[in-house]
Amino acid sequence: MREKIAQLLKLKRKELGFSADYVVSELKKSGMNINSVKTLFGYENGVSQPNADMFLSLCKIYHVDNFDIFFDKETTKRINDYNLLNEFGKQKADEYIEDLAEN
Repeated sequence: MREKIAQLLKLKRKELGFSADYVVSELKKSGMNINSVKTLFGYENGVSQPNADMFLSLCKIYHVDNFDIFFDKETTKRINDYNLLNEFGKQKADEYIEDLAEN
């Protein structure tokens, strides 16, 4: 579980183009007690784990609201595959999913 949390935190921050300084600043704004960027990097590298409040705050900053990816390898693979697509590919995948859901 520690490894999945670390991977998610690192992936989402980079995916959104957020600097570590920005994330720490946002955490402080939300009332989290975080002293340095080093702490955030510790979470991202699996050296330490955020407590529940910190983890939920990070998820809010990263717009993560579905926690199924922690428990289902197939879901994680599909999310990663989707993220590898270019914008055209994502649009086509979204259209296909909508078509399947309607039928």
